[in-house]
Amino acid sequence: TVAQRLSAYNQLGVYLQQKGMYRGSSEYFKHASELALGSNDLSMVAGIYHNLGINAIRSGHYDEGLEFAYKSADLYRELNDSLHLAQVYNDLSTIYRKLNRFDQAIDFLTKAQILNMNHENWSQVADNYYNLGKIYVDRRHIATAQQYFHRALRIHENTGDAHGRALCL
Repeated sequence: TVAQRLSAYNQLGVYLQQKGMYRGSSEYFKHASELALGSNDLSMVAGIYHNLGINAIRSGHYDEGLEFAYKSADLYRELNDSLHLAQVYNDLSTIYRKLNRFDQAIDFLTKAQILNMNHENWSQVADNYYNLGKIYVDRRHIATAQQYFHRALRIHENTGDAHGRALCL
């Protein structure tokens, strides 16, 4: 069935993405997106666009990453899926940070932060603070960076996230 093929293509794309095989992963995601568009599964399309954006970012193709991230964000907004939208905003901030467009990176992290706080998604709130700290290190605003790293550390300690805590130390 179409649903089974869609699922198979998507799962293969995720598997290859996890292995760092972004070109092959993107091919499977593109097949999956065609099927998802044909079946009008906008949530699946948004997720596939998000994954295509991640592949582009990890391959250093930032313009393509931006294109897919914005397509994904538009669909998640249309679907009122603010939890996934926050993830896309975080990815957009990563792209803008890599492009040294720090104000835009901060803007998207702030948007992600608000959505994550609304969902009480504390792990992502902490990650957003950590990423804000990295931006301020890049800008050589070390005191401000330390404040964000400390905020992230406190949340990781409060939630018992040892891995997140280790990142902040």
